Amino acid sequence: MSRAVRRRRPAALLVLAITLGAAVASVVTSSPAAIVGTRPPVTGAVTVDRRAATRPVVAVPAPPPAAAVAGTADPSAFYVLYATSAQGAGPARVVRLSRPGPVTATGGTLPAGADLVRAGDSLWVAGGVARAVYRLDPARLILRQRVDLPVPAQAIAATPAALWVGGPGRLVRVDLRTGTVTATVPVDGDVTSLAADPAGHRLYAAAGAAGGTTVSERDAGAGTLLASRPLAPGAGHVAATAAGVWVWQEQAGPPAMIRLRPSDLRTVAAVAAMSGPGPLHGGVAGPALWIADPTSLSCADPLTGRVRATWAAPTPQRVLAADPVRVALLAAGRVLVFPADPRCG
Repeated sequence: MSRAVRRRRPAALLVLAITLGAAVASVVTSSPAAIVGTRPPVTGAVTVDRRAATRPVVAVPAPPPAAAVAGTADPSAFYVLYATSAQGAGPARVVRLSRPGPVTATGGTLPAGADLVRAGDSLWVAGGVARAVYRLDPARLILRQRVDLPVPAQAIAATPAALWVGGPGRLVRVDLRTGTVTATVPVDGDVTSLAADPAGHRLYAAAGAAGGTTVSERDAGAGTLLASRPLAPGAGHVAATAAGVWVWQEQAGPPAMIRLRPSDLRTVAAVAAMSGPGPLHGGVAGPALWIADPTSLSCADPLTGRVRATWAAPTPQRVLAADPVRVALLAAGRVLVFPADPRCG
């Protein structure tokens, strides 16, 4: 196992300025790196009326990679990871969209990336095939540290005390303060998704193997296995709450999203109304559970799974963050920021 931690020189930055007015938004770029509106990426200045909910703020990076594979947020910004593929191939780009108030878009390039999380004083990016975690300054996206790992870093999650990274056959714990590897835990299969409960006591992992996918519940401090639940074949994804974990899979059959309770991972709730077949995206953000299938986006009660509101969506979407004022989505490689719907809580 490698525990080497290497400090690198700051990565080169691509900095864009976006100024938002009360009713209009404009973008000025020197390359087709960001746009406002719903039209294809362009070079130059574009304006759009912010009062229309159907014309959200949109930003995309260019040149390629152009596939948005992951996103996260904190009170000051939305962060989006763009990579060549969801498997973490390179190159990768990280884009920061500041909020609230005037929006500044900042971008930086990494060798590869598969997932990211905002934790402690840094933005952490799972390096995918690069077998590393990149620690970035969350405001300027300058590289602070590279943490080398024994396996490709495919998924990442954080608790108040530690960072957990998942890959083929392994979970790796990283100290949030020093960035050093402090433990490795064997896992059956390839970890495709990680999530920690809000209190930081439980870690949930979805891992795929030849016989199917397994969801496990672990002690978030040591990684000790507490419970496991086998699922059908298909890449699994997890989103944790205080009352357990929501699980969904990418598979050919009708999509399904279920909540498993802590301790024994028994099914205690499910989202009933979803269309399919097709890829399914979900997540817990703000006061709601979010479900996106190929034709719609829904918000639901995070305890019961009861759908509160549904909208037609021309492309699969993934919720980055939500608060009482706005909702940020990933859709077709773009970041869309909509006014919040009061029905979602």
